[in-house]
Amino acid sequence: MFNWTKPTTQIIGTFQKWVPEYLDTIKKEIEKNGQFVLVVTKIEDPDINIDDVCLNISEILKEHDIQLDLHYQIIHMPNIVKVIEEKNIVKKAKNNKSTE
Repeated sequence: MFNWTKPTTQIIGTFQKWVPEYLDTIKKEIEKNGQFVLVVTKIEDPDINIDDVCLNISEILKEHDIQLDLHYQIIHMPNIVKVIEEKNIVKKAKNNKSTE
């Protein structure tokens, strides 16, 4: 079972075209941490479906005994347009209180 509290490697990209280097990297990270997360980002090509990309990844990894929900999770990255870190919100709130 995938352990959400265990140290985990994040690998992020579109993975539209699978290359052997992905598998090499994944195997090294499994040796290192035992698990990883693939974050599949927005695919610009309208002819390529993100679900098909994820299914292809799962099939390739299964051929190498790398199991979904044991060794890895796949996360679809939404179309992020802005990132706000929690620490910046807290810092801003503290600054506002000190000027009151």
